[in-house]
Amino acid sequence: MVLGIVLAVVVDVRTHEAVARTDGELAADAQPHQVAAEHGERMLFREVGAPVPDCQVTRNEREVTVRSVDGSSDVTTRGRNWEGFARVEAPGGALTVTCYAIGRGAVRVGEPVEIAGSFGVALLGALGSLFVVTGAGTVVLVLTTVLWLTRKPSSSL
Repeated sequence: MVLGIVLAVVVDVRTHEAVARTDGELAADAQPHQVAAEHGERMLFREVGAPVPDCQVTRNEREVTVRSVDGSSDVTTRGRNWEGFARVEAPGGALTVTCYAIGRGAVRVGEPVEIAGSFGVALLGALGSLFVVTGAGTVVLVLTTVLWLTRKPSSSL
């Protein structure tokens, strides 16, 4: 059972690390900022409660499509709460991100948060591993008890 709990905690921590992976953080000050992003989908986040910035993303002076996010995708990194507001299909390499928001604020570029996707699967994996290891321990305990109760009496008296 202890092994199951440890395994579940390790999987949960790894999941949070993957979700909280950040490519860069920049000011929403209408100035271009360079961000090194891996190939694939990235998400733009704003601090929870801050106005939604208007952002433009380019790579090698070519505009990259910025799509809005349906629903709410929240993540906490370094004690700050972020809410996803846009998605970008990053070709990989250096991206130039220019954002503007009334009252400024900060924008975080990082791994997309999939509530029903990878995070949910990892969470179910953590709970599943806990149940599997606990179940295996229970089977061993029951089997040992049955074998002990049905053993032949010892004649060493």
